[in-house]
Amino acid sequence: MTIPEQIKGFLEGHRSDCFCDDCIQEQLKLARRQEVAPVTKTLGLTLGFQRDHGVCVLCSHPRTKLVIRAI
Repeated sequence: MTIPEQIKGFLEGHRSDCFCDDCIQEQLKLARRQEVAPVTKTLGLTLGFQRDHGVCVLCSHPRTKLVIRAI
């Protein structure tokens, strides 16, 4: 399974939950965050996904971060 397929599947499996790129990388055990960012940026432009500033459900960073979710 490709990295984009893994990320898409992860987000669809956790529909409505917002995740930052760092936590997606950690959850999927990917080597680098740079593998995640281009995929989430592209998915954020497609129907069924929303990418905006918000709070990640995993790290709950005290300030808002760029997060993505499947809708």
